[in-house]
Amino acid sequence: MKLTGNEDLRVQKTMRGIRRAFEELLCEKDYPQITVKELCERAQINKKTFYRYYPTLNDLLVELQDDIHGRYMERTEGMRIPEDLERITREFCLFSAEQGEVYERITCAPSFREMSGSMQERVFEERPEADVIPNIKGDEEKRLLMAFVIEATLGIYRQWVADGKKVSVERMTAMTIELVCGGVERLTDASNTE
Repeated sequence: MKLTGNEDLRVQKTMRGIRRAFEELLCEKDYPQITVKELCERAQINKKTFYRYYPTLNDLLVELQDDIHGRYMERTEGMRIPEDLERITREFCLFSAEQGEVYERITCAPSFREMSGSMQERVFEERPEADVIPNIKGDEEKRLLMAFVIEATLGIYRQWVADGKKVSVERMTAMTIELVCGGVERLTDASNTE
């Protein structure tokens, strides 16, 4: 249940407590190991209260992912693929670096891969793309191109986190842009016709 700000103060406090407890647990253990019972104990609520707001833990996770997704989409509003791919890639790197441990876990931990992958795919599905992308024919080729963009960008970010962020954010961002956008540009360059 997303807060609108119009709820009773007790409801707002309960919802913030649930979210805070959930984020703490996400940072401590893999998602499949988290139980509603454990979450309720951490949030100091009973199970009935939890289920009043969320049918399942997955619903709470989806809400968290939707919040992250919404903030990123706001930040990149109006950008199109492939014209704005460099700006989109830069914003992804900078946005990701700013988010903190919960985002890192959702994006990088193996137990979250399927869930974070679907979140990233949704970001690109909702992004307007050019009607015609040079040298890309049909939806199948567009999907291949988008798979490359998503996996390459996420792969670089995940490796950066795994290595302890020893490379500066600026350098990681520049490398990501060069690798991802350079690859897409070579593929879509109209002068490279088959």
